[in-house]
Amino acid sequence: MNRLKSVVGKPCLRQTVPVDSCGRSSCPIYVALTASADPNNRALCKNPGAACSAFPGLHVPDDAGLAAKFCDEEEAQFKTSGGFADPYTVPVCELNQLRPTPPGQPGCPAGAPADFDAQGSCAASADAGWCYVTGAGAGTCGSSIVFTNGVPPTGATAALVCPSP
Repeated sequence: MNRLKSVVGKPCLRQTVPVDSCGRSSCPIYVALTASADPNNRALCKNPGAACSAFPGLHVPDDAGLAAKFCDEEEAQFKTSGGFADPYTVPVCELNQLRPTPPGQPGCPAGAPADFDAQGSCAASADAGWCYVTGAGAGTCGSSIVFTNGVPPTGATAALVCPSP
């Protein structure tokens, strides 16, 4: 698993994010809801349940195996370095990826072109989520992750998590 945790939320990405012909990234953004930690529930990271639906744009991770691996790696790092809360007690949710429908791509699920401005950024979208932008939408960067207003929630930590090839 390749985590880009250190670059999410910074203006420019140091590496490109893999996307398919439909504009979907195989790398979800996981959001750790530290403020919702429950020290009596060490299964919360891998089984966040209703904690995710309490925030716009968040849902239970689509790939339970990748999310479990993420939780295990966070726990191993916590055991080595310490931290604010035991990661197993923190709900981890997936943030919705926003994407336009690529022109001329048959077989792609409908995107939401209204979520994007003329430069390709989703920053002003009314829908909660994130988008991967290149070109004009990334400003002076080659590529960037852009969050819509209000996400991730205050006090939460976001990580772009790419499965190992």
